[in-house]
Amino acid sequence: MNDQYTAPGGHDSRPLVRESRENLSFSVNREVFVSHEIFEREQRAVFDRCWIYVGHASEAPNPGDYKTRSVAGRPVIFCRDRNGQVRCLINSCRHRGAIVCREREGNARNFYCMYHGWTYNTDGTLRGVPDEESYPSSFNKSVMGLAHVPRLESYKDFYFANFDRDAVDLENYLAGAKAYIDLVVDQSPSGRMEIIAGVQEYDIKANWKLLVENSVDDYHLVATHATWLNYMRNSGVNMSPPKGSALLLPTKGLGKDLGNGHLTTDNPNYRGRPVARWISVYGEDAKADIEAIKAELIARLGEARAARIADTNRNLAVFPNLVINDGSSVTVRNFTAVAPDLMHVTAWALGPVEETEAQRARRLHAFLTFYGPGGFATPDDVAALENAQQGYASWREVPWNDLSRGMGKNDAQANTDEEHLRVFWRRWNELMEARAPPSPPPQAGEGKSISPPPLAGEGRVGAKTATVSRAEIEDFLFCEADLLDNWKLDEWLALLTDDAAYYVPPNDKPDADHRFTLFTIADDIVRLRERVIRLKDPNCHAEYPPSRTRRLITNVRITGVDGDDISIAANFAIYRYRRGEPVREFVGHYRHKLRRIGGVLKIAERRAILDAHELGAMGSVSFIL
Repeated sequence: MNDQYTAPGGHDSRPLVRESRENLSFSVNREVFVSHEIFEREQRAVFDRCWIYVGHASEAPNPGDYKTRSVAGRPVIFCRDRNGQVRCLINSCRHRGAIVCREREGNARNFYCMYHGWTYNTDGTLRGVPDEESYPSSFNKSVMGLAHVPRLESYKDFYFANFDRDAVDLENYLAGAKAYIDLVVDQSPSGRMEIIAGVQEYDIKANWKLLVENSVDDYHLVATHATWLNYMRNSGVNMSPPKGSALLLPTKGLGKDLGNGHLTTDNPNYRGRPVARWISVYGEDAKADIEAIKAELIARLGEARAARIADTNRNLAVFPNLVINDGSSVTVRNFTAVAPDLMHVTAWALGPVEETEAQRARRLHAFLTFYGPGGFATPDDVAALENAQQGYASWREVPWNDLSRGMGKNDAQANTDEEHLRVFWRRWNELMEARAPPSPPPQAGEGKSISPPPLAGEGRVGAKTATVSRAEIEDFLFCEADLLDNWKLDEWLALLTDDAAYYVPPNDKPDADHRFTLFTIADDIVRLRERVIRLKDPNCHAEYPPSRTRRLITNVRITGVDGDDISIAANFAIYRYRRGEPVREFVGHYRHKLRRIGGVLKIAERRAILDAHELGAMGSVSFIL
């Protein structure tokens, strides 16, 4: 049998996805990653026809709670109305189109358009129109409410929108993905999971489809994530494949087709799980607690189901652009296609509502070890995808990506094979070849800048400041900046106390506590030393060759002194240069805690707070801020 998929829309005879089962070959034309024409077709053929993730019910727990975000290129308000019903409203005034809710999140009694003052209730109905008497008798306020997305449905508190009114219902669409969402939800004794405070938002200068591939591609793990593997080994975790097994990883996992373009990896665990498999990274004091979590699973679900949850990892891709990684922690990752060579990624941590403070802190620590723009793995993924995107500039001369790995096998497809990647591409091609439906007509009736709080003690340091001068603090910070700019990382480590911590809080919650909120970076001294080891390793792909940086430190202040402990604040601007990339600027302020030990200043806590609302074009935080 010889199957060949032709170009989307039949605009010419060039195939974009081609498969020959007879010749055991499968390839994707690199034009799909660079073409503006194909990108525009995708918006109609894929994103206007599929169920697209909007948010989780826990993000709007109370009447009036809302989040604003982009779904399939549309600005929306994801909210809970005054009667407690979850809504997804198009964030565009029915009068002249302006955005009616400009804040990122909050609680509102109504939504107000700043252009002409139209006001809407949280269920979308039009509440008030200034000088309504001037409108003609044909003006019907009851049909001029905010438009609703055509379809909004949920599964286990995960809400999805669809702009095709005739689409199949969500549960049928999810097909086999439902069973894997169930494995996530069953980690909670009550079946209630929640999005943890804090969000990671960053841009990747690559085509969105590359992140689908990357999220479920275990073949790249050894080459791309060598520094993470080394960190795990250094922490006492066995990361070696069994001798004579011919495996790339410590266990043999599977790649699975879940129907409708959804796919997953399904692997016996070797990297630890907050629910519920202990590894040495968690520390001895966590062992009894994790065993208790496992015992609760067994008592509630039985041995087999408990083992399924606790002893396997899964990276689930829900077609087209949602990934739920259920591994070292649980991350919900959604990515928006902005251009053929640009995507915006939003990622959250998910956990059981019943978790104790210690369990939540352990979950977030495990999350940041691997995931996120400041983790030990994601920055290298970003570098790999951006490198691939740059290579696709030669798509005319080198037109094909090969995805044939695993073809011809008689046994089940491994997680390091590519059959599950081929699942995505078959569905993508099927939708692109079909004629995209016309946009439905509108239906009647459907339808903040964060400022840091005042620094404690600012302007009134007190009598104890005689033990330290601002000039001494400035000189210390300038010397630290020089060490970091010159990549003298071992010398920089010597500036830290033996119990030092390094924090980069989320852009949306700069004053949060890392124990209860998803940070970009939250390193204790152990992980911070491992971060330095990683940054010096040529396998740290996000920083090899090392970036060139220049730090400007200004407005240095002493904000408090308590014996040998000194609280300081300063502004920073960091310019990061890499060959072939635009300059990336990181602007923010430090809030450090210094400690004088034997007359020498040391850093006890280092907190770098970025001013931007999101990482966005800054991308990952792969170096020390």
